[in-house]
Amino acid sequence: MKRLVWVSLGVAVGVVAVQQIAKRTRIFSPDGGLPSKDEMARSLSELATSVGDGVRERKAELRSMWGSRD
Repeated sequence: MKRLVWVSLGVAVGVVAVQQIAKRTRIFSPDGGLPSKDEMARSLSELATSVGDGVRERKAELRSMWGSRD
């Protein structure tokens, strides 16, 4: 009986380990969960646009607060 429990536990741990390894393999494969180059370029472009908009907005706030000094 003890042997059956240990074998069952070993099988369960093995199944979980294989599933985790397969999951990690899919994530780090070229077709996995990592974004493509096009997606990364689009995201970086959106980030740059957002940062630029924020900088311009903040400059306008500071200019209105301190007066325009170009």
